[in-house]
Amino acid sequence: YSSLPLSPCLKTKLSQPPSQLINEINKFISDLPLFRKFISDSVSFFYLIG
Repeated sequence: YSSLPLSPCLKTKLSQPPSQLINEINKFISDLPLFRKFISDSVSFFYLIG
């Protein structure tokens, strides 16, 4: 497992205490609706151009 190439960012995330990791995941999940809206807006935008 340790031979897998992990990015430094991921390594620091993995070495963080679990509560910090949970906060990161919660933040990521709370950003998802915005992200999905951004994607659907982009898709409809490209659909309009195309």
